[in-house]
Amino acid sequence: MAETNRSSRPNPFAPEPGLIGRFAALPEGWLIQKLFVLMAVASVAGLALDAGGYFDADPLDSPEDIAAPAPVDIPRPRPGDNLRPYRPGMIPRPEPTRKAEPSLPDGTPLPEPDTKRMRFSFDLDAAGVPFIVASGTLETGTAEEFSRFDQTHESQARYLFLVSHGGLVHEALAMGRHIRERAIKIVVPREGFCFSACPLVLAAGQERVVYPDAWIGLHQTYMAGQNKPTADEAFETGQRSVADIMFYLEAMDVDPLVWRFAIDTPPSQIHMLSMEDLLATKLATIVSKNIKLK
Repeated sequence: MAETNRSSRPNPFAPEPGLIGRFAALPEGWLIQKLFVLMAVASVAGLALDAGGYFDADPLDSPEDIAAPAPVDIPRPRPGDNLRPYRPGMIPRPEPTRKAEPSLPDGTPLPEPDTKRMRFSFDLDAAGVPFIVASGTLETGTAEEFSRFDQTHESQARYLFLVSHGGLVHEALAMGRHIRERAIKIVVPREGFCFSACPLVLAAGQERVVYPDAWIGLHQTYMAGQNKPTADEAFETGQRSVADIMFYLEAMDVDPLVWRFAIDTPPSQIHMLSMEDLLATKLATIVSKNIKLK
């Protein structure tokens, strides 16, 4: 990973000036309130070594070789019962009373969920409201592809329907910043899901709408690639990743402490957020099955 060698600085223990300014601008008490999250980067660094033991340059939220979509039973979360087994590519299994098929508010099915690279489609609903559907995995270049796609359609879309297993954290952050700049509203649709790094995209919505029968889940990020890191490299990368995510969530008016659910959950599991969790942390601004695009 190409990172600045801190030992080459005059004072290797001095914080970066930009970081001081960012902290100084925060309300009094913010740092103390959030400190334990930053302390948890030790676990992030540990998982960087434990979850495969390799990294290149990108924090990932799921293994590189994501399997084909695999239907599994995913019981709804309840207070104190949020953890579910996780395997890459898992999707909710249909039941006799429901198809588990992501769809628009009017019932129109969305493209079948995929574990391949995120793809986009543009359309208008019956009332002529323009929207984009994003389905798939966040990979290198996805954020730029989304920006170009949006511009190709003259930045008309008011809504983004989001279904994703996650992917590269830095791509989620970059895509999210474009979404917030454009004031796009995000919907995780009925029977949809948004796992791992995907909630970072959700956080960027001007409005963040989640259907009660959707799944929103978080677990630990880890580093993937070909080169084994040193313990110091893994620790520094973990610190930077968590700090970037916290500042991003704060800027999006989402409680950064929602990320504690990710930090506390190993990649073999996923913490499914209840509707109460989503609203309390402001990761969702609306939880409702009665959505009308406008």
